[in-house]
Amino acid sequence: MEIKYEVIKDPKILSVAREFIKANLPVPADLSNKPPIDWLNTNIFVLKIIIKIYNDNSIPVYYETNAYCGTSYWSNNTSNNTIFDWRIYHPIAIPRISAHTGSVFPVSIVCTLDFGYEKVLPNNVVTNEYYFIVTKPFKGEIRASATVCLKPFCNACRVFDKGVIVTISDNT
Repeated sequence: MEIKYEVIKDPKILSVAREFIKANLPVPADLSNKPPIDWLNTNIFVLKIIIKIYNDNSIPVYYETNAYCGTSYWSNNTSNNTIFDWRIYHPIAIPRISAHTGSVFPVSIVCTLDFGYEKVLPNNVVTNEYYFIVTKPFKGEIRASATVCLKPFCNACRVFDKGVIVTISDNT
């Protein structure tokens, strides 16, 4: 399993992200000792998180999953109805973000409650992309866990838990 991230600075996407923020205010109270964030006026970026699972075996493997997880917002204020949307069908893992410096906009993620397995053929890769809004500067960690099995509903499974440090400076 691999976790990577990209910082999206496209003004059109940031504009939609701001609309998403405005549509989802007020945010839940932050239980940390940090001062409240003025999300409408703070410097933000969109963080694209990429999670990949590789099958380097000569036989298929299966990962535990559900039907889908995601969030979405359709912008009616633009000419092309731009969306801030991610819906992952058969997600590998849902990323968790912890902020050491800066903050992550609290996004409501909806997941189905079903349980299943998805096959990954030999020498193939499955990729999921997730999008989160973060303040700048930002330093934190993205973590994700995935369970991979030799067959569905067997006890020959392995949990892959990975993390990556995220650093977004004022110059990014």
